[in-house]
Amino acid sequence: MKKIVKSLLLTVGMVTVMLVSAVVTYHLSNVEEAETAQHISSIRKIKLEKSLVEQVTIDPIFEKTGKGDIAFIEEKSEEKLAKKKEKKKKLTKVEKFRMQFANMGVTDLTDCDDEALSIFKKASTKAKIKGYLPDGSVMTIEKKKGKWYRVKSGKITGYVQKKYVVGKKEVEKTVMENEYMTAHIVKNSVPVKSQAKNSGITVGMGYQGGEYPIVEFSKNNQYVMIQRTETIAGWVPVSKISLKMTAPTAMTKEEFEEYQEEQELKEQQALQSYMNLKVSSTGNPLQDKIIKLIAHNESGNYKAARNPITSGEKTITVGAWQWYGENAHGILKQICAANPAKSKSIIEGVFSGKKGKEKAKELYQDIISGGNWEGSRRIFTTKELIAIKELLGSGHGVQVQNARIHSDIQAKVRVAISSYRLTNDALAAYFCDLFWQNPQNARKIVNECIKHYKSAKKFSEAEDGLRFFHKTALKNGVMGKYSRRRAYSYYYCKGLQ
Repeated sequence: MKKIVKSLLLTVGMVTVMLVSAVVTYHLSNVEEAETAQHISSIRKIKLEKSLVEQVTIDPIFEKTGKGDIAFIEEKSEEKLAKKKEKKKKLTKVEKFRMQFANMGVTDLTDCDDEALSIFKKASTKAKIKGYLPDGSVMTIEKKKGKWYRVKSGKITGYVQKKYVVGKKEVEKTVMENEYMTAHIVKNSVPVKSQAKNSGITVGMGYQGGEYPIVEFSKNNQYVMIQRTETIAGWVPVSKISLKMTAPTAMTKEEFEEYQEEQELKEQQALQSYMNLKVSSTGNPLQDKIIKLIAHNESGNYKAARNPITSGEKTITVGAWQWYGENAHGILKQICAANPAKSKSIIEGVFSGKKGKEKAKELYQDIISGGNWEGSRRIFTTKELIAIKELLGSGHGVQVQNARIHSDIQAKVRVAISSYRLTNDALAAYFCDLFWQNPQNARKIVNECIKHYKSAKKFSEAEDGLRFFHKTALKNGVMGKYSRRRAYSYYYCKGLQ
């Protein structure tokens, strides 16, 4: 019996142990499942939070709060990011140079009879004058005050009248038109190309140490177009030049007086260099003054000769006053007629050999013929151009050109006085310079002026006639492109009033 009870107790004990074990196992299993679930939930929450963070593409700054949530402290804006990228971008040489135009102003005295713009201590014409800004000079605009600008130019700060200052988008264009933006050929001489690329045709050379006015920038800022001469313009690479600003700045009264003397001396020297020999007087004071004006503006020389360099030209341009096409043909024909033997000898001296003699004979016959060089688009070889230059520079070649200058000016003056009744010398001279460049547009401009004043008589007698004439010319689509020439002619003709 005892054995049976002992066996039963042992069995009960084992069952109890098994039950306890099962309970413990079950409890532990539930705990593990709970912990696992909580762990998975935490992982899911972290993944979700991480996903939310990753969706913010602008690199937000964040931190965990006490509750385990993520709080965004600051978010960089797209604007700030763009500015950061912009700062990192390296500016080109041209972009750096053009940044100076942002707050710049340029003096424009077209509507003013004064020779310089006064800088006043206060925004009043009764205030003390601190300095002077010649036409075309530059300044930094610091602020606007009604009809005035507070400006700084050179070492002088003060107020100028706003109406005589070009600002904002027109500044760069004005500086360029005034030829105060120049390309300095630093090291070696550079070929001047017909296009903004290396494969363009060479139309001239930019010589080492030379400075040439810039008339245009290429779209990629890798090339600039320079005005090599009055009639030759072309492209040079920015990498071969340094960009310079040569515009004058504010001056004291003493400095301005010295500046005026220097400018007058430069003009006299330039005029002398443009003409190898002095053109004799016509006996007419007005015509002589017009000759000086156009001689300055044409800036050619007696031995000049070249083939077309622009799309509008069809054939040769020659001589001291840049005669083109049939006028050029006519000049050469006159030179040969003035001294046939000498002319033949000059041409033959350039060519050599039996074939050379034939070519010399052909050129001479072509010159004295009645052919139309513009119509046939006559292009000359290098040897032919050399022969033509020798003809132009000969003694009788210079005499013919001087005589032609006299006759051409007399013809232009007759048109001004007889056709348009311009009895004012200043208007007549300004018209002749326009007419020399482009007769069609000169007629259009003078007709607009006569219409504005109701008659040629009133136009000639008007105090502001020349100023209006000049402004009308600048607005013309063709003549306005030569703003530097227009400005020189305007101030020159003002002296004839």
